[in-house]
Amino acid sequence: EGEPGGRRYAVTASLTLPSMWNGDEVERLACGLSQALAEVAGVTADSVVVVTTLVESGSVIEDGRPVRW
Repeated sequence: EGEPGGRRYAVTASLTLPSMWNGDEVERLACGLSQALAEVAGVTADSVVVVTTLVESGSVIEDGRPVRW
């Protein structure tokens, strides 16, 4: 904690989800991803960071068209 230049993690992950997911669902999925990554990487949970981003309807382009939800 408080290391100059920021903390270093063994595993970093980015989780991008549609904004229609509720907070509890997002939290459960992010926590589950963190636990799974720690297990697969063979590291402790405090060595994993998951950053979650929620995206709004229309901000994803798939097959050349906006995706709406």
